[in-house]
Amino acid sequence: MKPPPPVRGRGTAGARQASPAVLAAAAGVVALILAAQVDGALVLNGRAGADGLKAFLTTAGTHTRSLSPGAIGDLLRDTVGSLAGWLRQLADGIDDRPVTPNRETKSSGSENTYAQDIVDLATIRDAVARMAADAARWLARRELLARTVTIKVRYSDFTTLTRQISTEEPLVESADLYRMGCFLLGREKLVWRPLRLLGLGVSGLREPTWRQLPLL
Repeated sequence: MKPPPPVRGRGTAGARQASPAVLAAAAGVVALILAAQVDGALVLNGRAGADGLKAFLTTAGTHTRSLSPGAIGDLLRDTVGSLAGWLRQLADGIDDRPVTPNRETKSSGSENTYAQDIVDLATIRDAVARMAADAARWLARRELLARTVTIKVRYSDFTTLTRQISTEEPLVESADLYRMGCFLLGREKLVWRPLRLLGLGVSGLREPTWRQLPLL
């Protein structure tokens, strides 16, 4: 595919010269074409592939001095047709499409780093209780259950250990999460040294399965 001929602005007398920033923005606009799909195929001016994109970028880069801002718009429309306006809006940061997460959440947790190492067991239990309550509220807001509880500790020499436990019955109550967290700390002997960091998280998330009570 041959690059399109140089495009000059309407009325060369007094036409503004395209700045490098404008050209860079136009190139960025065209790069966004790669996100446009028609029937599952990436398209440019009716054909799949990067030929049209390469031609546009070649022309924009080669004829910098001859392109006015209006001419850049013309070249963009000639290259991508009706997508030009929409792509230019995207390049300007204008996009009214709703944001939808492309990955489902698989875990959640919180942790605290302490200015001074903690050694008091009552302080450690209080910290686990607060993090368990935070995790329980997070699960409740999203109407999720968790099958795995994870404890993370870090010592003053920056040694970091992570331990977890999974249950057959999913958990959602803060008391159950707290109990599992304390069980891990004791079983794995994680509090035999002063702690610089302590964290608790939940994973193995699932939606609850509600069962309808039989009618009498």
